[in-house]
Amino acid sequence: MPRAKSPLDQVVDVIFDELLRYAKETVKDAAERAARQQRRAPSSGGLILAQAYATLGVAVTSSDDEVKAAYRQLAREYHPDRVARESAEAQAEATRRFQVIQAAWDTVRAARGIR
Repeated sequence: MPRAKSPLDQVVDVIFDELLRYAKETVKDAAERAARQQRRAPSSGGLILAQAYATLGVAVTSSDDEVKAAYRQLAREYHPDRVARESAEAQAEATRRFQVIQAAWDTVRAARGIR
């Protein structure tokens, strides 16, 4: 015949069940966040976050204002309109560079929630 659980054993069981439920929810939430971040990256040129920061020339710890300033400077410097009178090759290269900079900005902006 099974022995009845003591009140202490019952409390331990309840606490264990709650901790297990919390751990499962936490893992599920983390997996959902990771999936959302992975869905964002392909839509912004497939850049991962570390590559995006490197492209913009800023550290991960940079402030939002520093990231914006770096993006704006690079956008001005590599905008295709700056080479509109040059050869088709120069225009194509400027367009490619600008697209990479724009994809990096989109990736960082989405990760940080910058509008």
